[in-house]
Amino acid sequence: MDEKLRFVARYLDGEKIAALGREFGISRVTGHKIIDRYRESGMEAFTDRSRRPYRQGNQLPFQVVKLIVQLKEEWPNWSAHALYGLSRLKRPGDLYQPSPRPYRGLPDVQYPLHEHTVTVSACGRICFGSKKINPSQVFAGQNVGIKEEDDGIWQVSFMQYEIGYFDLDTCRVEPVDNPFGSKVLTMSPV
Repeated sequence: MDEKLRFVARYLDGEKIAALGREFGISRVTGHKIIDRYRESGMEAFTDRSRRPYRQGNQLPFQVVKLIVQLKEEWPNWSAHALYGLSRLKRPGDLYQPSPRPYRGLPDVQYPLHEHTVTVSACGRICFGSKKINPSQVFAGQNVGIKEEDDGIWQVSFMQYEIGYFDLDTCRVEPVDNPFGSKVLTMSPV
């Protein structure tokens, strides 16, 4: 502190920084820094400053740390790194607001070109006369259309898609090629 004070005093008396720097063993840049600090804060410039950085480069904001601690209580076996990744995910509730309109469901599907409209049971079965046909459990609760294609061969449709065919002897639905797949048409009739 005494050397810095003497340096500034001699500078204020009119000596040049280059000559003072050689005498005190400091560069001109360091000399200008000492003088600028003296002009900014007076005698406080000569006290030692903390070398601690103003902020940690990799330190997370306290809000994120607080969120990770909350998530750690919910998932105690997860690492802090995994919880930090989880905290950065957008949840649907963060992005979307519920619609003000009430949901009334889809209208019942009707099949006017089919002979029968039947609701598939919860176990995926159609009761057709005294026969039980099993198209698929994925259609449970949905209406499907049934129409006779040929003598004893029946077609099962869902909306505008043909699901498959069955006969009353086997009661087994034979699927058609993927009705939901893309339709690829050839470019030339070769």
